[in-house]
Amino acid sequence: MAVLDCRQRAFIPVDGCGENVHLLGTVLYEARSKIRALFMATVYRAKAFYSVTLDALVGALQRKGIADEFVEYVHQLYDLETTVLRFQYKSLLLRPSKEVRQGEPLSPVLLNSVVHVFLTEHCKEENAFVSATD
Repeated sequence: MAVLDCRQRAFIPVDGCGENVHLLGTVLYEARSKIRALFMATVYRAKAFYSVTLDALVGALQRKGIADEFVEYVHQLYDLETTVLRFQYKSLLLRPSKEVRQGEPLSPVLLNSVVHVFLTEHCKEENAFVSATD
């Protein structure tokens, strides 16, 4: 079982900027030379983390065949997470409203799991790829 879809370009041990600039140049050249329509979309990665719900995350991990124990661990990790705000002598316990947090060690793996499921289920052709920049 592949950990990530081969079309994902994020978090691989290569010169990501160089590879992506070359890939983009090739795509643009092919579209121009063959006079074909080209559609591109970008997602600001920092916001992508905050748009993944817990249900989507758990579903993606299950569809990828991740061990039930780990899926349950992730579910509890995000479902029970709280934050404390303190000002002077007062404190307030809050439960964050979005699920995947940018900056946590597992965040890239979890986000890529959701993207992997999306690509394999909705992008059957080889004309889609995902890239990330830091």
